[in-house]
Amino acid sequence: MKQKQLIIGGLVGLAVVSGYFYADHAKHEFVKERIDSELTMMDGTSPVKYGALQTSLFSNAVTLKNVTIDMSGLQNLAGNNAANVVSIESVTVDSEVGLSSLESSKLPSQLEVTLSGIATEVDFKLLAENSVKPAEKVVYQTINTLTDGKPTTDFYLEYDYSPAKGNSLPFVDIKLKSELNKVAGMEVKAEIENMPLDPVVLMFGGMQRALIHHFELVVKDKGKTTDLLIENMAKQMNMSEKQFEEQLTDELKKDIEYSHQAIEKMFYSAVEDFVDDRHEFKIALTPKTPMTIEDIQKVALFAADEDEIERELNLKIKGK
Repeated sequence: MKQKQLIIGGLVGLAVVSGYFYADHAKHEFVKERIDSELTMMDGTSPVKYGALQTSLFSNAVTLKNVTIDMSGLQNLAGNNAANVVSIESVTVDSEVGLSSLESSKLPSQLEVTLSGIATEVDFKLLAENSVKPAEKVVYQTINTLTDGKPTTDFYLEYDYSPAKGNSLPFVDIKLKSELNKVAGMEVKAEIENMPLDPVVLMFGGMQRALIHHFELVVKDKGKTTDLLIENMAKQMNMSEKQFEEQLTDELKKDIEYSHQAIEKMFYSAVEDFVDDRHEFKIALTPKTPMTIEDIQKVALFAADEDEIERELNLKIKGK
């Protein structure tokens, strides 16, 4: 009797395992077919290629490995400095909604996208050598030095969208992060009401009626990015670093003194602090009442003083 139970238990286990692998394979094939269909253009070709697809029966995440994007068709739009090929080590898309977005071809109400190891074939050393604009040349030189000529970027986007219900307008919570070779990074957080989720609507003025509840931008120098920028700029101007820093600080102090707008004074003061500290630059605002971007601009530009900006926008600009 015991032996019979063991045999039956083993058969049930085998059936469960077999069913899992079948279901997992079926899901994998469905997702692959859908992705390949979306990436295929009218002429049957695709500018996007990938090496492998990873899915799991117990997760909504879909990962594409070794992705390449042929950008040659955009050369006329982007100019001669544009890369012909962009490569990405991995692209992961995850959503609590699961595969419903694939079936409906619509953006889901919740989404997380992670792009790791974004690289291009752009030669920043060559761009620096050929550039005739001092500031542009310095940027190219700095990127080339910081990344050893191999810049890679990581990118993360997450949003949570609540559709309109009753008298309430749709609301979206957005988080975005980007990092260059682990030495410089940027983070954005936003809480926005009445923002359309349709990309086409956004492109054609969909943000005009959106109401900003909160916005935050943080730029982080995790290495010596600012130090190197200052060093290269000083060389371009045939000055020592100390002389350049003193000149830059003097110019910022003059901008603060002679500026007629409170928002400019706040910005220049924060830049002066950042030049001194060189770690983090942050802009954050939480309007007293949710405002459109246009109304925020009006308050910021025409405020009588910093107190009014603080009172109406709760705006903080910090360089350290």
